[in-house]
Amino acid sequence: MTVAHVVAIGSETDPEALAPVVEELARLARSAGAAHVHHGANAAPSEFSGGAALALAAVFADEAALDAYLDDPAHIAAAQRLDGAAVTVIDLKGTPA
Repeated sequence: MTVAHVVAIGSETDPEALAPVVEELARLARSAGAAHVHHGANAAPSEFSGGAALALAAVFADEAALDAYLDDPAHIAAAQRLDGAAVTVIDLKGTPA
């Protein structure tokens, strides 16, 4: 069963300063075998954005693949660079439509 790993990063921090971190996380997700990776600025209208300025979505084949990505020391180091930002993580289990 696939898992879509979604990370939303709040707009109260400087999106331009955090964009390279999101890019690094996306690169690491691709290296870890994510089937699909999307990242960048949140284009939703502000009333629907939930306060997120940037986001990353990566689809992994299963929970084991996601766990391997999350446990990778390079991922942990990159994620720590988001310290201070409001971060929301959603892991959606299921089958893509």
